[in-house]
Amino acid sequence: MRRTEPLTVHGNYPFDKRTIGVNPNDGFDWGLMTTEHSVEIYAGWSLDEFANGAAEGVAGVIHLKNECRANTVELSTRTVERLGKPRQIVLVMQDGRLLLQPV
Repeated sequence: MRRTEPLTVHGNYPFDKRTIGVNPNDGFDWGLMTTEHSVEIYAGWSLDEFANGAAEGVAGVIHLKNECRANTVELSTRTVERLGKPRQIVLVMQDGRLLLQPV
């Protein structure tokens, strides 16, 4: 499992729950090299539920965007609310699956 350092959350109203924006430098830390990556997104689940396959995700896309500041993540406003409106989250990636974990 690869995980980011805590990233500051920015709710972005036009985004849908299947879209995540990060700075290319943060994406590079995970080994992501192109501007878009298809992933299965898991929001509101624990790390244990994610790791043992009990969690349910939705198909989504990570966009590496220069407009997104380093050490931040852009999520839909709806996703931010589902996570409990955290100020920071950690992104955990494993085998094309991405867990959004509040800090």
